[in-house]
Amino acid sequence: MPKEHETPEHIAWRSMKARCASKHYKYYGGRGIKVCDRWKNSYKAFLEDMGRRPSKDHSLDRIDNDGDYEPGNCRWSTSEEQLANRRVRLRSPGSEQITVRLKPYILKQLREVTDRQRNWRAPTISAIVHRGLEIALKELRDLGFPHKK
Repeated sequence: MPKEHETPEHIAWRSMKARCASKHYKYYGGRGIKVCDRWKNSYKAFLEDMGRRPSKDHSLDRIDNDGDYEPGNCRWSTSEEQLANRRVRLRSPGSEQITVRLKPYILKQLREVTDRQRNWRAPTISAIVHRGLEIALKELRDLGFPHKK
């Protein structure tokens, strides 16, 4: 049995705090993502709110990627669920930046292959995510939002 500070939950808690405390993590602290005071100051409170992760395939995830680490915006999710929750930033010809959530496009792809594919493997999930991204980008380009380089 590992000591509490070696558990996956404790490691996730420490990593979450480190990402948000440093501006060098451009997608976390660098974007102003914070850890709520309750969790920042207490691993016990974090564990009370989040519980143990359901399996070794789960990791800490924010439901709203623009929101903070706090109760109600965090969950334990699989890598496939996290891929579906990704955001893509694009710029319009007039330099207006928009953010696109991939979830609807990826879920559409998942629904289309569900009846054909019963044996899910990582390459299958990756292909679905990639195809969902291609569809999302094509639809946005058609609206005049080319992909940001």
